[in-house]
This record gives sequence, C-alpha cells and structure tokens, in this order.
Amino acid sequence: MIDLASGTLFFDDGTEVDPRIERKHFLTAKLELPETPDETSAPPWSIYTLGPRLLDGIHFASRLSFKDDALELLAIWNVDVEEAKRTERHEVWMLKVFGESTAIHGWGKVEAVTEPSGGNIILFSYM
Repeated sequence: MIDLASGTLFFDDGTEVDPRIERKHFLTAKLELPETPDETSAPPWSIYTLGPRLLDGIHFASRLSFKDDALELLAIWNVDVEEAKRTERHEVWMLKVFGESTAIHGWGKVEAVTEPSGGNIILFSYM
C-alpha cells in the first residue's frame, strides 16, 4: 500500500519506506538493510538492495538509492514472474494503485520503466 499524500510505501509485514527519512535512519530501520552499500555505489550515491517482501500480496524486491543522505530513488520489481512478463505485471499494479501507468505527485513521480541493463522496474523518483 502507498500513502498517496506522502509517498510512503507500506509493505504487508508493516515495514515502510518513507521518502522523507534520511539514510542514517534507514540503516537502523526494520528493513533488514545490508551493512554496506552495493558494489555499484559511488559517492555521492549509496545503493542498497533488499530481498523480496510482500507489497499488496505481491513479492517485490527493492533497491533504495540515496544521494548523500536523501532517498532519491526507489526501484521495486515483481520477483514472482519472469522478466518477459514483468512489465505487464508492473503496469497492472500501477493501474490498480494509481489509476495510470505514470503518476506524478507533490512528493515525486512513479513509473514503470526498463533500466539500461534491460530489467523492468517500478521507479519512484522523489523530490
């Protein structure tokens, strides 16, 4: 579930990703973050990949990208389907949650995109 007013994402297990919280607070949150950023991180970016957890009954993995201490990007992707079907599933989820495949709010933008590596994700870009 997502709070459309704040952009806070609530996973089914009660954990949440609030775009307003700084990186140091995420590191102590119940999100089970790795102790160190991913190898793809390079200053000023710190990137953390989380294992799958349920969101609206769907298993999503996620990647949080912080620029300095601010959460700038959150990528989630459905791990229950193979890559070829992922874009369609993401668009279905977006339509259910936002009523459209690209959503713009005061806190940021959400869209289903294909990464340069070819992976299909739902990308939250926070302002």
